[in-house]
Amino acid sequence: MNKELMQRQACVAQVLVQNDWQQRPNSRQDGVSKDYMTAVGRKTAIVNFFLVGSETNPDPKIWICGTYESESRNVLESSNAYVRPSTPLEEIPEMVERFLASVEKAIAETYAMRLYRLGVRPRPAAKP
Repeated sequence: MNKELMQRQACVAQVLVQNDWQQRPNSRQDGVSKDYMTAVGRKTAIVNFFLVGSETNPDPKIWICGTYESESRNVLESSNAYVRPSTPLEEIPEMVERFLASVEKAIAETYAMRLYRLGVRPRPAAKP
């Protein structure tokens, strides 16, 4: 990966961590995660960011995308952002924060999160 993309990828990671996302140890991809308590229990959202294309590609970029399974689908499938080598470093924090705002909104709109806000809590596990 070229120097410009490496700097931008480091900037993306820094902004994600500053927004309370945790680095994922032993991950095969660069990514972070965040846990949410819902009416059905703790659920984890994952945000990955990785190079799309190759360095020889005329337009390589870092793709930022998320996964949060709810109601049998990834509610973050339409939440993504791209960082190009030409993206000014000072613009990346705002780009990532806009991406995170769309992630938080999508998660907040899930049925389990709406129930949780209404006071529904997960049932304790039954004892054997």
